[in-house]
Amino acid sequence: MKLTKEDIVRVKDGSPLDLFGQGIKSKKTLDKYTGMLRRITCDVLEDVLEGTFEERVRQMVAIGREDPGWMRDLLLNLSRKLRERTELPRDDPDYLNPDSIGNYFKPIKKLLDMNDVSIPWRRIYATYPERDNVSESRGWTREEISTMLKHAHGPLDRALVLVLASSGVRAGGLDLIWEDITPIYRAEDGGLTLDPGPDDTVACAVLRVYRGSPESYLAFITPEAFNALQVYGRTWAKLRGHLPGPKDPIFLVQTGASASAKILRDRVDRMAVKAGLRGDKLGKRFSVPSMNGFRRFWNKTCKEAASGESALASLIKKEYMMGHRGLVALDQNYFKTNLMELAVEYVKVVADLTIDDSERLKQSNRRMAENIQALEGEKDAKMTRLEAEAERMRLEVERVRREKDEAVERVREEVAEIRDRGGATADEILNAFLKSPKAGGVPGEVAESFTGMMRQLGAAHENAIREMRAEYDAAMRGMKAEYGAKIDAMRREMDRMAKAEGAGHGPSAGPVEDVPGGERRGHDQP
Repeated sequence: MKLTKEDIVRVKDGSPLDLFGQGIKSKKTLDKYTGMLRRITCDVLEDVLEGTFEERVRQMVAIGREDPGWMRDLLLNLSRKLRERTELPRDDPDYLNPDSIGNYFKPIKKLLDMNDVSIPWRRIYATYPERDNVSESRGWTREEISTMLKHAHGPLDRALVLVLASSGVRAGGLDLIWEDITPIYRAEDGGLTLDPGPDDTVACAVLRVYRGSPESYLAFITPEAFNALQVYGRTWAKLRGHLPGPKDPIFLVQTGASASAKILRDRVDRMAVKAGLRGDKLGKRFSVPSMNGFRRFWNKTCKEAASGESALASLIKKEYMMGHRGLVALDQNYFKTNLMELAVEYVKVVADLTIDDSERLKQSNRRMAENIQALEGEKDAKMTRLEAEAERMRLEVERVRREKDEAVERVREEVAEIRDRGGATADEILNAFLKSPKAGGVPGEVAESFTGMMRQLGAAHENAIREMRAEYDAAMRGMKAEYGAKIDAMRREMDRMAKAEGAGHGPSAGPVEDVPGGERRGHDQP
């Protein structure tokens, strides 16, 4: 691919506010940044800029282009004023959380960057105060959420609270449509499946949060929350006059329009106030954030729940279910997981996330039954392995015994064969020669020479016999040591297995006793 001079077309810039909007993909982020930019230009800089909001934005960009140094000084003074507010007592109405300072500068930076205004932002960032504001707030407790549900105004409130508590989604993640919800069922083999089974038992349901955006992720809700949504769906149908379609929004207001995050937050606040859960504020905030309190409840409950797999893998998956990238940024690239793996991890904490006591007891009993079944299967498999190992050891003992007997027999046969090949001893041959009638006709020196030769032969024969016996004895000691060690090792292994089987209440091969020949066998062996 090549780019020619004719292909180069000068880009016509739009208004500064239009370029500002082009640099933000998310509508929610755009609305948030626009609101903050309006507040800065029209309120904070009310005496510095003039005109409408759009005119003030153009003035800010023009000043930044003509005199970047002046714009830099303006931002440094804005940072100084904000920093002074962070040093006030927490109960002061003008107190500003140090973490909030960046929110004032993000829209300004986006505006100036999109309009080619260069500012030394590192110098601006260096003026931010230290982050020493450890929050003393907490999440909702299960008891508080249960009390809140008693003051729910209809199915919408109940479904809203249960979805928040069981999924941990942010308030902005409630902008859901009905096709964002997919139930996950229990399979006949005890696993999970997306296909309804014979009894259509819902194990949990998955939510596609922020569908269609780069921040999209999978969250999950309990069967309790899923059932509450089904009940609310019937109210939804009455309100709209038809059953919900896949693309229809879930949470609606009385007019039929999609409920904003603020409207849903107001409903939660109303329930909390009626339930008497709104005490004194910690500075400008309550001890429990109305919406984020559910997210903290979810996080604490799931992180404290036991997991059957690697603790690290469990934590990473739970971070994914909160819309995070994992424990570290690289987890997103290297720790891959799928829907069902996350669902299996979530089902382990369904009972802990269930609010209603009876439902939680039902989920706990189901989970306990599944654990017992899994343990029984594991026990049966272990006993089968132990029985197979015991049989293998018994056969091995028999094989070693046979090898020993065969080796001893082979040595005996070799000794007998050597003796047979040696024939009569030298003394026997000499005595037979001297007693022979023909011996008297043999000269004396010949008879004496023959006698000496036969005696030497006899001595050599005796030496050969002694060496053979020594070799035989050494061979027998070696075999005894070798096979005795093998048998002792197998005996100890069988004793260990018998103890293990006894501890697991499984079948035992019986105690091991001594048998002739140095072997040991169990009572159940021949």
